[in-house]
Amino acid sequence: MLKHERDSLYSAYVVLEKVEEAAFCRFFVRLNDTFWVPSLFGNFVYSSAEDEPDKVLLRRGYDLDMRDYVSNFISGETVEVKLCTMTEPMYKYWQDFDNNLFYGRTPFFPAKSNPASNLLGAVGYFAGYGCSTASFVVP
Repeated sequence: MLKHERDSLYSAYVVLEKVEEAAFCRFFVRLNDTFWVPSLFGNFVYSSAEDEPDKVLLRRGYDLDMRDYVSNFISGETVEVKLCTMTEPMYKYWQDFDNNLFYGRTPFFPAKSNPASNLLGAVGYFAGYGCSTASFVVP
């Protein structure tokens, strides 16, 4: 946990151990026993080139309207984190989903397209994840 000076917000980092081959990953976050939501920019490819563990910034989850969004954590929150590994096509689906959600709202770089899909005649993706979960309370 890293507390911001003159602020009541905290940043959280997940420490990942060395892996033998690249892994396609996604964070999901649940706050105070609500529901699981994707972490903001929580989609990443992890490959450790060094013997040292890597730290990855964890951001709060988001809902689709993104109103009053704060990416940091607030003191007293119970945070549950789910780290999911997936196939490259599933990673591509989430990458497209995030790009449409975030960049589709700006007039400078509009992104309006259907995400990659493995469903015939529909938008979405049918897949399974390998997941690990952990939780902490923000001090």
